[in-house]
Amino acid sequence: MEREKRGFTSPSKLKAAIVYVFMVFIGSTLLSILISMIVASSRGLDANAVASSFFDNSNATKEIMDCQIVGQGYGNFLGYFISLAAIILWMRNDFITDYNSLMENKKKSFILIPILAVSFAGIAILIDYLFGLGIPESDNQSTIVSLLISDARIPMILSTVLFAPIVEEMIYRKAIFSVMRQFNLPLAYVMSIVLFSLPHMLSSSSSVGIWFLQLVPYALCGGLLCFVYHISGYNVYASIAAHMLNNLIAVILVLSRGF
Repeated sequence: MEREKRGFTSPSKLKAAIVYVFMVFIGSTLLSILISMIVASSRGLDANAVASSFFDNSNATKEIMDCQIVGQGYGNFLGYFISLAAIILWMRNDFITDYNSLMENKKKSFILIPILAVSFAGIAILIDYLFGLGIPESDNQSTIVSLLISDARIPMILSTVLFAPIVEEMIYRKAIFSVMRQFNLPLAYVMSIVLFSLPHMLSSSSSVGIWFLQLVPYALCGGLLCFVYHISGYNVYASIAAHMLNNLIAVILVLSRGF
């Protein structure tokens, strides 16, 4: 019994977070490169040239960039899929505990969660609109838009609307926020917001001033998601619902402009 508790499948937020961090910083990129090379080979293109375009695309042709975009779309999808599998395996107890809490307070939950989700989505869209008036679109946002209107749109829609909200809320709210609030609630907000915002800006090539301005909308949305999680009684289904609704609306707006 003792051995079972300490086994590979025993619940662990740390294990889930390690897999997520690996996929964000390394895994998804490796998968994207591999898939883009396979796509290039199937189209009779130079696979090595496609792989090189991930590091320097200044001389890349349209055909090579198309392969890269498809690779990124499916690489991102697999990255989130693997992260989600790890979270389901190692954070399953958190899903169950919050679900039971949801069912115990059905009347309150099924009124509060939709209100929080709609309120968050509305404020988040307003934040994006206001910052978009005077600040150039971040590289991360531009890449997502390009992928959503490319041949990789199906895996990107699934990643953006379904997988990413579940994965990110389980890591940034259920893992990081919940652990840090045991020590200090304001610190929990700060840590969750910072760690949520930075990965969205990793690929940015903007100047320092523009980079910080582009970071602000992510930080504000991260703070709002922390608040949704907090005010819901630390139930992750509330922040997942808010995150999903926001991403769904964003995807619909992108697709409506792209076609």
